[in-house]
Amino acid sequence: MCYTTCVMDDWKVIWAAGFFDGEGTVALSPHGHGRYDVYRHLQVSAAQKVTEPLYILRDTFGGNIYDVFPNHPKRILYRWEIGTQGAVKVLRAMLPYLSVKREKALLGIEWQDTMDNSKYGRWYHLSEETRNKRLEILSKFYGIVIDRVQLIPPPDIQRESPNHCPEGHPYNEANTYYYLGKYRQCRECHKLRQLARYDKLRKVQHSQPSST
Repeated sequence: MCYTTCVMDDWKVIWAAGFFDGEGTVALSPHGHGRYDVYRHLQVSAAQKVTEPLYILRDTFGGNIYDVFPNHPKRILYRWEIGTQGAVKVLRAMLPYLSVKREKALLGIEWQDTMDNSKYGRWYHLSEETRNKRLEILSKFYGIVIDRVQLIPPPDIQRESPNHCPEGHPYNEANTYYYLGKYRQCRECHKLRQLARYDKLRKVQHSQPSST
């Protein structure tokens, strides 16, 4: 099986394009900096209750397949996904055969190209020109006019305020830890994210019908 570098057979690409037109998704997934932030990453995916068509996608383009509901035996759904540069290769290969998803595919490719042309080459160090270009792409992607006021300040605000996290919590000894030993993190923000995650899980569990 192929997981990273694949030889794309023409018939598989044509089949994949038709399948993707009906079942696939082109998404600009957020990094958590706001609904319309410019730090999203390109992601291509498809979900099915059976794995056979997803294996064809993975063997043709690469990517990963995972069980969406591993702890719920009655809720069966599998998902194939691939992101960033891999997603661009998938979209470029299928583009001549796409119809329904063609416009989103073009915007996704354009979005990723702005990262390649950015000043620093990293998603969290985008130049002002790149941010403006991504804002324009986001407006087309969602079909609405997005005002800059709707955007959350970029995470590089830490360079302007080195003693506080982007949410304003102090980077003191009690509130600071280092991920992988080198990435400074805010304990208060981490605690709030954990509480929100647990609250979401409780809501899902309470919404499930009783087996008795």
